[in-house]
Amino acid sequence: MSDLAIQVTGLTKVFKVWKRPSDMLAETLSGKKRHTEFRALSNVSFDMPKGAVLGVLGRNGAGKSTLLRLVAGTLEKTAGKVKVNGRIAAILELGTGFHPDYTGRENVVLGGLCLGLTKKEIARRFDEIVDFSELREFIDQPFRTYSSGMKARLTFAVATSVDPDILIIDEALSVGDARFSLKSFDRIQNFKKRGKAILFVSHDINMVNTFCDQAIMLERGELLGAGTAKVVGNAYHQLLFGHGRQLGWTPAASEEADDDSTATVSPDAEVVAGARDVTTIIDEHSDVPDAESAVIIPFAGAHDVPAARAPELDVADGPATIVSFMVRDESGEPVTRLQNLTNYDFVVELTSPVDVENVAIGFTIRGPRGIELFSSDTVQQRQPVLPKLAAGEHAKVFASFRNVLAPGTYFVTPFVGRADGLKHHELNDCLQLSVEENPGVYNASLVNLEVQFRFVKGLSKVG
Repeated sequence: MSDLAIQVTGLTKVFKVWKRPSDMLAETLSGKKRHTEFRALSNVSFDMPKGAVLGVLGRNGAGKSTLLRLVAGTLEKTAGKVKVNGRIAAILELGTGFHPDYTGRENVVLGGLCLGLTKKEIARRFDEIVDFSELREFIDQPFRTYSSGMKARLTFAVATSVDPDILIIDEALSVGDARFSLKSFDRIQNFKKRGKAILFVSHDINMVNTFCDQAIMLERGELLGAGTAKVVGNAYHQLLFGHGRQLGWTPAASEEADDDSTATVSPDAEVVAGARDVTTIIDEHSDVPDAESAVIIPFAGAHDVPAARAPELDVADGPATIVSFMVRDESGEPVTRLQNLTNYDFVVELTSPVDVENVAIGFTIRGPRGIELFSSDTVQQRQPVLPKLAAGEHAKVFASFRNVLAPGTYFVTPFVGRADGLKHHELNDCLQLSVEENPGVYNASLVNLEVQFRFVKGLSKVG
């Protein structure tokens, strides 16, 4: 069992519920039962291998948070076994161990001690924690004076400063503003890339599909099944919107659950399968937005638009450099607030201290949760690259697109490189864009495909 990070067997949790506090005292003194019982979890069993990312889906009251607290050891079980192999860190509630009257500095120490760090470990990681939270100028102020976003920043920075073998996350990633939320998701993604086992609870089917390898689903304290994130996500969607229809779950119906499974359940639990295949994510669609044209215009002299860049965002591996980056509207004005179904241009200014040949340009758009919505460049679009950029010369690149992104916040990364794919320079998430609500325009999804409906009566072939 050494290859398992978490092994849960027959886990059960029953809470005693009294109508009044006095009933508890009366029961203790008389020995007569005055409480009712609420079964939050009932005989839940599953195995989670090391390096797996396991999602937990379920409606409110399904027992998700109870399960995580039992695994984390912050709640006493009624029956069953939980075996954890490795150091565990749990992000169950932001603010655990924090005191409102203590300063941020003192709370970093307290929070770290609650997570099992020693004072030496906290001191060694203190600067990294504060830098990640971006609260150095407020670190000696009382915690109660912080805004809710500032509190979220500091507590998340402390909670993720531990280097665990197993990370437990309970709906705690949407913290702070959009940029900090993106940075938080990037940190969790880094844990995933390093092979940490992650147990992740979320109501967001898209997030589980994108982030997790496997998933389990709970309903009224019982484990309904387990399988790939896609299969379980589809089943959860059917549970939410199926209008009472029974879930068709049989092991044979699962097309993926038995292949390369990184999460298993006990033999008496069914594999999640048979749910109607509904579209739950769109982040893999590579044609949103569409770069309709990219025209490269060399010119002499410096550009007067301030560079949208921050030094810590630079990733430079070659001579060509991005001097500035912006989005402009149809009148040529720089903008950061966009309208849906409106035309814009990405404008990138390039330069190089030496002669560079076959220069390509591209950009990536990500949402605040780190999901890549679109990425492309002039090579992928089969559009011209700049044959040569002479030493000291500047060039502009215009990439025209129609904004089909729904209202929300997005981050853009421009990059410049060679035609063979080697990057010279990129500015990670350097430009934050906001897409505004547009009355009368469909805004319910991540993108607007501008669907046009038409109706044909009768049984004739639709043309």
